[in-house]
Amino acid sequence: MGGDFNVILDETEKYGGLPVYFPEVEDFAQCLNICQLGDMGFTVSVFTWWNGRSDEACIFKRLDKCLGNPEFQNMHPNFEVEHLIKQGSDHSPLLLTYKTKTRIIKKPFRFLNFWTDHESIEETVITNRDCRKYKLS
Repeated sequence: MGGDFNVILDETEKYGGLPVYFPEVEDFAQCLNICQLGDMGFTVSVFTWWNGRSDEACIFKRLDKCLGNPEFQNMHPNFEVEHLIKQGSDHSPLLLTYKTKTRIIKKPFRFLNFWTDHESIEETVITNRDCRKYKLS
């Protein structure tokens, strides 16, 4: 589950403004606990919302999150949540990506006869003839 929850979970998710109102934080934390949902983390910027002001009136918060239950997070450990740059909104969009591990597949060398007709074939062969500098497998 993901989106704008309009509430933070603790003081580290807020910068500036009035002090954190703990009953609101506790209600949200209790709701997540009852629903067995945990924060899936994030990369890039800590905050996802900005009030658009500067100096002392500036407030940043992490209001947008992706949450998952333990079963989901264990089954899909490769999900990554990225806080993107704000555009046209006071909230950062969230990008949820599934990172797969790619296997490196070694392909065999193939020689194609048309290479012998290429105008720079001799120069290329002479330049690269010392195969000892390359790892051959």
